[in-house]
Amino acid sequence: MHEPHALLPWLEPPGGGLRRLQAAISEQPDSAPHRHRSRRLALIGAGLAMTMTVGAMVLPGIWHRQQQSRAFTAAIAAALAGPKQDIVVADGAALAIHSGRPDIRVYLVTTRVSAEPERAPTPSRR
Repeated sequence: MHEPHALLPWLEPPGGGLRRLQAAISEQPDSAPHRHRSRRLALIGAGLAMTMTVGAMVLPGIWHRQQQSRAFTAAIAAALAGPKQDIVVADGAALAIHSGRPDIRVYLVTTRVSAEPERAPTPSRR
């Protein structure tokens, strides 16, 4: 490699030139690339803060809708699966009615009706 001293001659700065150069540099405002970088970082920070705020407001609603959807899907699956055993009616009767389709069961369910109306218990006298 070539030595820079061999290619370029050494020049002495003019009298007071170094002080004038340092004064001119210190009086200048911040350089443009530094200002753009800090502005860019501020915009990125503001964008991140806004994204997190909107996410914090929207995410609970999405979570709630997913929970409702899971519950609804489970209820539909349970309804479509149907009971595996026969119907059980307590204190009444059930009559199976033909529906026309083998995968659909229809029942007429009724409660027991007594011939006599129930009487209120009378207090016993001794």
